[in-house]
Amino acid sequence: MVPAHFVEITALPRTTAGKIDRARLPAVPDTQSTERKGYVGPRDWIEFRVRSLWEEILGVSPIGVRDGFFELGGNSLRAAYLLTRVEQEFGQAFPLTLLFDAGTVEEMSIVIGNHQPAEPKTPLVRLQPSGSRSPLFVMHTGGGTVIDFVELARTLDADRPVFGLARVAEGPMSIEDIATHHAQTVRATSAGPYYLAGWSCSGGVIAMETARRLVAEGGEVPLVFLLDTPRPAGWPVTVVDDASFWVWLLGDLIPLSADELRPFDAETQLDVVARKLTSEWRRPPRDLHANERARQSLLMSKQSTEALWRFQVRPYDGRVVLFRASHVAAEDGRWAAYVPRLEVVRLQANHNELLLRPAVIDLARRIRVLLTDHDQ
Repeated sequence: MVPAHFVEITALPRTTAGKIDRARLPAVPDTQSTERKGYVGPRDWIEFRVRSLWEEILGVSPIGVRDGFFELGGNSLRAAYLLTRVEQEFGQAFPLTLLFDAGTVEEMSIVIGNHQPAEPKTPLVRLQPSGSRSPLFVMHTGGGTVIDFVELARTLDADRPVFGLARVAEGPMSIEDIATHHAQTVRATSAGPYYLAGWSCSGGVIAMETARRLVAEGGEVPLVFLLDTPRPAGWPVTVVDDASFWVWLLGDLIPLSADELRPFDAETQLDVVARKLTSEWRRPPRDLHANERARQSLLMSKQSTEALWRFQVRPYDGRVVLFRASHVAAEDGRWAAYVPRLEVVRLQANHNELLLRPAVIDLARRIRVLLTDHDQ
């Protein structure tokens, strides 16, 4: 057996009787908590897939993208097995020296990402594929990915599959078209009943519209979860051009000024915003495709947001549970007039913390109880 961790000490502490004093031995570093100092979770699809392989082989979870392979208990045998699994997963062969040159999930993902697309080609993403219970389907956010649901999937229930529905189609699509495609994928994956969830503006509305289509086609949808989703209220009066749109979307996250962007055409504005966002992500300079991935995500976010503003909300008669962040004023998110069976649950977390630890632990517990009640 090879120990997974080593802690260097100058001498063994001993009791007055000369025996080893185990109470005074230094603690093994905690690799099991996402709240530990310096932990960074996966930020894109390649990092998510690479981290899953590391956790499978090292038996450690969760692993941060900047944790070192050998510091986590990796050795030459595990390294060889990991590279075999990387080749199976990504179709690329790498020498054993890769783990000396790229010994973190982040660095390995950069090497892999420089040779292939960052997003899956299929809309169905198996975030948590195991279990015998009816799966929970989670809808992509405006950027088209389901990476935000990684922690919820791993926290929810070991016997509950969690499938993400990513957006893979390019170009503008209406909310109705997106929901139609997702309903087809859901029916092809499961016989039902269908549990759906969506986070933020786009994700929750897409979940609702997908549920409407499933019910119209005879499917059973016992529950839809809206994760801090307000009802769309139309086009904001402050958004008058592309420059003001980017400030509206990202002004709270990165330094942006509409006056700074307006001298440029639409494509150049997108490039400027993508570079600023990549800088905020603090991607290493060797990540050749970071700007392009940010650009693609931003373009899809813009298309999804504009589709959301054009969307006309219709009444829905099914049961809907709306989880609201603690800082929002509108308790029911303006849904009550359209959803007679609406239940509102207030959570002690802000919008951007909802799917992160520790807030996601409480969210997962509440969803687990509601799903279990329906299973029985």
